Amino acid sequence: MKPLMVWVALVIAGALPAPAQISAAAPILIDYPIPDLTEGSVDLGDMDGDGDLDLVMTGLLNNGNALSRVLVLEDSLFVSFVGGFPVVLSFKVYRRVPAILNQVWNGSAKWGDADGDGDGDLLLFGKTVVERVIGQPTVETVGELYINDGLNLVQAQSLQGLFAGDAAWGDYDGDGDQDFATCGAANPVPPYDQRTIIYRNAGGRFEPLSSGLPGTMLCTLGWGDMDGDGDLDLALTGESAQGSLSLVYEQVELGTFQPIDLGMPGLYLADLDWGDYDNDGRADLVISGGVLDPQLLRGLTVLFRSTPGGMVRVEAVLPNLLAGGVAWSDYDVDGDLDLILTGAAGVLGHRSGRVMINEGGQFRHEFLLAGLTQGDMTVGDYNGDGDDDFLIIGLNDESRPFANFMMNLTFPEFVPAGAVRR
Repeated sequence: MKPLMVWVALVIAGALPAPAQISAAAPILIDYPIPDLTEGSVDLGDMDGDGDLDLVMTGLLNNGNALSRVLVLEDSLFVSFVGGFPVVLSFKVYRRVPAILNQVWNGSAKWGDADGDGDGDLLLFGKTVVERVIGQPTVETVGELYINDGLNLVQAQSLQGLFAGDAAWGDYDGDGDQDFATCGAANPVPPYDQRTIIYRNAGGRFEPLSSGLPGTMLCTLGWGDMDGDGDLDLALTGESAQGSLSLVYEQVELGTFQPIDLGMPGLYLADLDWGDYDNDGRADLVISGGVLDPQLLRGLTVLFRSTPGGMVRVEAVLPNLLAGGVAWSDYDVDGDLDLILTGAAGVLGHRSGRVMINEGGQFRHEFLLAGLTQGDMTVGDYNGDGDDDFLIIGLNDESRPFANFMMNLTFPEFVPAGAVRR
């Protein structure tokens, strides 16, 4: 039974009141058996093509070992009592999938459809430990594309190895298949050799494009159509050989990118996301990261609205955070995009997070979250009940790896006893 149907059944039975209208509800922390990780990456995507969102996780465990893990979402059945009668209800549970992957950390793992068959293929970048027949194990950078053959993830193409970076799928050339961009350092020790690479999909094989983009590490990037012209532009923030940068690269013609100065300092330990929060057909941009300060670094979160005249910085009251994550989401399911943020106010600051609700282009603090740093965040309607949920990994205030799986209860759903982490 779908969660929304469960809620309707409970309302009919008199177990819950029927609200006059939908209003945002605080998320709850679900105690899924997923690993606590830092210096890693998480992404939700439909690996098995069944319509719900599966999970990939990479990073470092508390014992310092690297982990790459794929988990698929399955229904588990529970018996509950509604109006005194037993009712069989379903609850989504993640199950580990055996997959032969490089065990990586300090990189990026992203689902995408490389071969256009409708199921999730996987990009994987980061550091890994390579065992030697003779000599000590060594740390190397890896880049791999794994194709989903319907049963397994099969290593299909070796790519430039990168760490301390990011990757993002997007059809930049408008030919109907998925390309991707990636950034990071090619060498695990100095000189790091920063790279920013766009890979074009050529019939399922990926070819690097001579884009002229500056090489970056400690970077994040994302595709978005900021000018509404139908092609994808690229936002990029990170550390280049010339210093830190925070720029948007407009695609002025196919494969040619022109930098646009946002009029802001380069950010460290940053994250960004595109989303049309004002519903005008152009992608807007939010960036959260650290700026140099007498206290080393302080957090800064900036919102840019895309207008016919270009990118305009918006004065919005948003939490200034660094070393965390930021993502657009229609959290309250009212048709416009809200914001989810996590991180710390400064290098030594308290970790926190917020759900910020969009009300006519203004954002209000709605829910306080337990923030994590030095990790990653992914957002999606994992169980298909109509509202967005999210997962955050990273270090908590005790500097221990943690994983916060937050279920959105804007549409109430069945949660069995013991499933909530205290």
